[in-house]
Amino acid sequence: MKHGMWFVFALLMISAFLFACDEAEDSLKDAVEEWIEGVPDDVSDFLDEDDIKELEELGMDIHTGENPPAVFGDYYLDSLVVEYDTAGNQGLQIVPYDWHYTAPGGRGDLTCSYESDATTGMEDVASGLAGWTSGEGNCFTVYLDFEGNANGCEYKMPMVQSGCLTDEGIADFTIAYVMKDKDELNPACLSMMPIDAKRITVETDKLAESK
Repeated sequence: MKHGMWFVFALLMISAFLFACDEAEDSLKDAVEEWIEGVPDDVSDFLDEDDIKELEELGMDIHTGENPPAVFGDYYLDSLVVEYDTAGNQGLQIVPYDWHYTAPGGRGDLTCSYESDATTGMEDVASGLAGWTSGEGNCFTVYLDFEGNANGCEYKMPMVQSGCLTDEGIADFTIAYVMKDKDELNPACLSMMPIDAKRITVETDKLAESK
């Protein structure tokens, strides 16, 4: 009888061990699926691999790698146009902006801020945006974790920015917006991009000029 009890106990222990192994393997698979190759690990907290792949399929250059250039500085964007938009706003002209990349303020490896050109009469300002950078040589991609509030609509819309540093500024500067979350029941959110929608804007003169 004792042998039988020990046999049952051993079977239970083996089953528990196998279950724990399966759980650990599943957790490892989930972690691998969330990790985006060639991109800083923290980026997977607000973007996933499908987002990055879709942006590439839409024509955006994503510069991966662990040796990006130092992007710090001030840049003027004066010819931004919507190149792709889920809602069909291709060709829309965007007002000029000043963009600033500075040393990190806590999270990320840089901090981004921006403001629309005051002469346009439109006020759009953001500061303290945490960013992570990938790339090689002179070319880079910055991933910005962005949460905002527009007229009472709270939303999460990370930004992805790519380009290559030159003596004059950033060549082929591109900005993508990915709407990850918003309160779809809030009337103030109706004018915002739908969840999972994407917009890509480009500098049509091919240069974000250094200031």
